Amino acid sequence: MATKEARARATAKYEAKVYDKVLIRMKAGQKETIQAHADAKEESLNGFINRAIEETIKRDKDETIISHKSGVSLQLRKINNPESELSNEFNPTLLSWK
Repeated sequence: MATKEARARATAKYEAKVYDKVLIRMKAGQKETIQAHADAKEESLNGFINRAIEETIKRDKDETIISHKSGVSLQLRKINNPESELSNEFNPTLLSWK
């Protein structure tokens, strides 16, 4: 019994040193949807959530939104095209039209 307690303490100490923990709240039932998607991709729930966050941060860094007082908004995303001579090509997407 003492070995199990010592192992639990050692694991808790290691995890506190190496990981940050975050509580995520979502609507009831959403966890099952996310878990099913992670399972389909053969990922853990934690792995999928971390990947989704990393990909969103990367995508957001490559994105610019231009809004005009007329109500038109354009979203510009950098295009990763190694064959292009332009280093900062953008692909425009119309976000909203009022």
